[in-house]
Amino acid sequence: TNEPPIFTLTPKVAIDVEKYTLDEGLEKGDRDDAKDALTLKSAKDVTKIGFLVKNTGDADLVDVTLTDKTHEGTTGNVTDITCEIPADQAKTDQSNKDKADKADKADKADKAESKDKTADQAKAALANGSTSKTITVAGDKIGTLKVGQSVTCTGFLSGVEEGTLHSDTATAEGKSIYNGKKVSDSDDWHAKVNKPAPRGAVTG
Repeated sequence: TNEPPIFTLTPKVAIDVEKYTLDEGLEKGDRDDAKDALTLKSAKDVTKIGFLVKNTGDADLVDVTLTDKTHEGTTGNVTDITCEIPADQAKTDQSNKDKADKADKADKADKAESKDKTADQAKAALANGSTSKTITVAGDKIGTLKVGQSVTCTGFLSGVEEGTLHSDTATAEGKSIYNGKKVSDSDDWHAKVNKPAPRGAVTG
């Protein structure tokens, strides 16, 4: 037969992660290079870190995770990484379904309670976030990330010793919902604590 050949396009699979100092924002807080390391005031400092994970491909991703690893020879660790994901979406991920169901029950309870309030009180309840639109999950349990979707995550850096550098790599991973093809992206971030000035030294 002279039927024309059938061409199938495989959707591009891609993910992006950006790590930054939360209070500095995405651009200023990027700190990709050790020479631009954030200077912490002391070894006791706890610094809040932000992560932005985005599906930049043409296929929905599943089993998406975010991890963070400190480079050998540097000090400090980023811990307690959590991410905000849509509650409705979490219901489709088995690992997050229980959390989503609990949020749903709390949401229904809030709505039932708000029926007994005045209209103004009900509006105030909604404004204060009593409607659970997102849930918080661990960084390694993001789950599904649809095309173009991004999630924000946070973690805490502590334990950077005086006179040392902290360097680490955040890694986001996932796989195509269509063919299971794996994809990953990484982003470095740096901080440091300077040695205290010797006693009697003139600073400034």
